[in-house]
Amino acid sequence: MTPDFQRNTVASWDAVTAYIEQYPDDSNWGAWKKLARKFIREGISLGLNQYFRAGQGMHHLLFSTLDHHGLLDEPRVTVVFHPEDELRIIYSKTNLHFHTNELECLLPYAEGFSAFKKNLSQLWTATVSEPLPDELRQLLS
Repeated sequence: MTPDFQRNTVASWDAVTAYIEQYPDDSNWGAWKKLARKFIREGISLGLNQYFRAGQGMHHLLFSTLDHHGLLDEPRVTVVFHPEDELRIIYSKTNLHFHTNELECLLPYAEGFSAFKKNLSQLWTATVSEPLPDELRQLLS
């Protein structure tokens, strides 16, 4: 993992944070924004932004190990927020709306974030030729 890759992954989480903040704190978006903000902050505080690129769809977040934007049938973990406190976690290689997903679950936040980390571990194994670094293994456990 190069320093440029890490700078880019950190910057991608910062961009997603800014994206979330663009939504209004109103009755339509307030609960979604609160949950999405909590999720991205937890990932950053754990240091996941050092290893995975973050991106966004209209109302969901995408995570990959790629060094570029624009996923094309490439493995990713997608998170959809169901306020007040649920996460839909999807591991797939395609857009979640148009194809069958490989693995999907809908869980309360606490369980959902743990499932998210397990999916990131699977994503790393499927897409990175290097073994999971010990530090990342601890973050994902």
